Amino acid sequence: MRLIDVLQQFYTYLITHGLYNLLTAIGLAILGYRLASFLPGLLRRMLTNAGIDPTLTTFVAYVGRYALLIFTTIFVLGRLGIETTSLVAVLGAAGLAIGLALQGLLSNFAAGVLLIVFRPFRVGDLVEAGGTTGTVQEIQILTTVLHTADNLRVMIPNDLITKGKITNYSANEIRRVDIPVGIACSNDLEHVRARLTSILTEDPRVLTTPAPLVAVTEFGQTSVQLLLQAWVKTPEYPTVRSELLAQVKIACDQHGITL
Repeated sequence: MRLIDVLQQFYTYLITHGLYNLLTAIGLAILGYRLASFLPGLLRRMLTNAGIDPTLTTFVAYVGRYALLIFTTIFVLGRLGIETTSLVAVLGAAGLAIGLALQGLLSNFAAGVLLIVFRPFRVGDLVEAGGTTGTVQEIQILTTVLHTADNLRVMIPNDLITKGKITNYSANEIRRVDIPVGIACSNDLEHVRARLTSILTEDPRVLTTPAPLVAVTEFGQTSVQLLLQAWVKTPEYPTVRSELLAQVKIACDQHGITL
């Protein structure tokens, strides 16, 4: 195309749409694209100051940037006299098609946002979620990563977690240790209760408030079922429970208590 033809078309455009619209479109384009370059940093600072999780902060910052770029482009094209109705319709149809194709991912993303905002658990907590028990290593937008007791790395879709029961074993500062003990009916019940109670009261890791308890829970044809209850600090729970079990067996052997 010759230069004279280009100038002729440009002149025709100015006659049709006016110089004001052209200058306005150029100014809006410069302003919009400049704002889009600063928006992620601004959003990131605002969300960080509000205590929002860094994973969600980064995602929202970049979504905001691209949303502003798309809005600016459509607005500038409109000021230049270009029909944008069909473009908006195409973008809407494309968004709908992408949403239907990625509905599983979108569901996991929405669940990830809920986990980050409402925080039923945090990194480092021991939880049972999505059919798996483990320590939370990462809370990502689409998945949550747990490390199990045998050091397996398990990635669970967030949607699966939010649809089921979540048990957080680390949420409270103390936990109760429950140890069921079955003794033969021939044993002296008060003697047995005294010996088992002493095991609980003599362990310095067992809290005095709430007080430890040895309760009778059931009578069988040949046995009596007891339940030892002791409150301990949550991080000490596995160790204390294991050692109390061992001490119960040792005490029963030493004092002639038939299990």
